[in-house]
Amino acid sequence: MATDTRKRRRAPQLEVESDPGGMATELLSQLARRAAVEFATQLAPLGLTPAQFAVVDFLVNNGGSATQADIARSVGVEQPTMAATLRRMERDNLIVRVADPSDGRQSFVSPTAPVKRKRARLTAAHERAEANMLATLNRSEQAELKRLLHKMAVAEDRPKLRSA
Repeated sequence: MATDTRKRRRAPQLEVESDPGGMATELLSQLARRAAVEFATQLAPLGLTPAQFAVVDFLVNNGGSATQADIARSVGVEQPTMAATLRRMERDNLIVRVADPSDGRQSFVSPTAPVKRKRARLTAAHERAEANMLATLNRSEQAELKRLLHKMAVAEDRPKLRSA
């Protein structure tokens, strides 16, 4: 029986005081870091990073191809960051680029066939990461947390008390 000799990334331990009245922003930051490590750990055996997963997920869920600008906007990163991500993905045979016949300055990005075949396993890795992150909450608490996070995520025009 073969053993897995790869080192597994461990999620950082969250130092939480017994008083839940601390700063929510600090707790959110700590949980975001832990979630990022957990997601990266689940994706690593499939050869993708969370940033690459975001690109593939966008492409698969939006017709199979898109421009670099469309992907950058969707993922929420700057164009140079997306350009570097796509270069690495192309090098690793995760995406292909096809020149736009009507505009030679841009190209359409699509996932490769091997990545498309991994789609179910990528989704399962995403689901495992979420299940691991939410494991300490019951179903009702998970639903409430998701509801509150969604409320915060979509509140673009929320009132601000102060600005620096």
